Amino acid sequence: MALPLKLMLAGTAMQIVNGWATNMAKAEQERQNAEFYRDQRNFAAISAIRAKALAELDYTTKIGAQKSAYAAGGVDLSGSAEVTVGGTVKAMLDELRAIELKGGIETKLASLRANQSQGLANIYGSAEYNLLQGG
Repeated sequence: MALPLKLMLAGTAMQIVNGWATNMAKAEQERQNAEFYRDQRNFAAISAIRAKALAELDYTTKIGAQKSAYAAGGVDLSGSAEVTVGGTVKAMLDELRAIELKGGIETKLASLRANQSQGLANIYGSAEYNLLQGG
């Protein structure tokens, strides 16, 4: 076998091995990304629960203060007083729903990113992918 052919074969073999090693490193990085996104998903879910509880406490306190102020002033909870308290209740419900929706979106986004990274890790780490690239 001629020397140039041997050098070409050796160079090709080195490229294949280097490509495989690069893909294994990419696979590991994507596995780490997937784990980070799973942690992010869990944090988003817990944060939404906490934000919802804090908002509910804040609004409940506000509603109680409104009712107490009206009662202390001898105002019956009807008419404009009722509308004011009702507006605060509606604001609370709107806020709680917005927190819930935001938490759901953040959780879903992190889950999608985790799945995508895990899928890439599976591709980069697969023998079939690496053999096709080597070919």
